[in-house]
Amino acid sequence: MIRQLVPALLLALAAPLQAQPVQMEALSPETARLIRPVAEVAARDLQSMPAIRLTTRMADVCGGGDGNPLMRYCTSENVIFVASQLGTAVPDARAASYMLAHQLGHAVQVRHGQADLALAAIRAAPAREAVLRGMVTRQVECIAGVLHGRAFGAEGPSIADWFGAEPFTDAHWGRAPVGGGPRVSIGLGPRDEWFRRGRMAGTLSGCAVDELGTERIERAAR
Repeated sequence: MIRQLVPALLLALAAPLQAQPVQMEALSPETARLIRPVAEVAARDLQSMPAIRLTTRMADVCGGGDGNPLMRYCTSENVIFVASQLGTAVPDARAASYMLAHQLGHAVQVRHGQADLALAAIRAAPAREAVLRGMVTRQVECIAGVLHGRAFGAEGPSIADWFGAEPFTDAHWGRAPVGGGPRVSIGLGPRDEWFRRGRMAGTLSGCAVDELGTERIERAAR
C-alpha cells in the first residue's frame, strides 16, 4: 500500500514547483484567463522566453518612467509585466492575448539575437533608424500573429478591429528604465497586415521583413 502511494505523493509534491504560464494570477484571475491562451502557446512552443507576471504597480516596474500602462517587457529582468486591470481595460480575450503576443514578439527578437542585429544596423546607419525600427516592428507583429494564430486560429478579427488607434506606439519594452525605450509608429494598417500575415503563415519562417531574415528568430522554436 505504501509502495503504491509513493508515486502519487511524489507527483503531488512536484506539482507546485512546475512553472505557471502567468505568475501572480491571484491578483486578477480574469486577466490571467484572458492572456493564458497565448501564454500557454509560448510556454509550449518557444525557448528562453520571459516570465509573465501580473502587477498592480506598473508605473514602478523596470525602473519606472512613462510608458505603456498595461504591459511592459523588461529585458533587464526578462519579465513581461502585465497590469492586473488589463481584463477591465481590454476584456476581449483575443485582443488581450494579442497584446501579450506582441510583447513575446519582442522577446523572441531579444532572446535570440535579432534585436542586437537590428541595433548594430541602426548604429551603423543612424539616418535609417526609422526604416530599420519599422522593419523590427513589422517582424514583431508577424511573430505575434504566429503565436496568436496557434492559440485562436488563423481567421477572425484582428488588430484594426480591436483598436481604434495604432497600439504600442509608446515605450513598452527595453532595459530599465523601460520608460526610456523606443517609441515607434508604422500605422495601424501595416501592423494589422503583418499580424495577419504571421497568423496565416503559422510559422516563424514566414516572418522575414526586408533585411531582417528569420534565421535567428527560428532558434526560438522548440
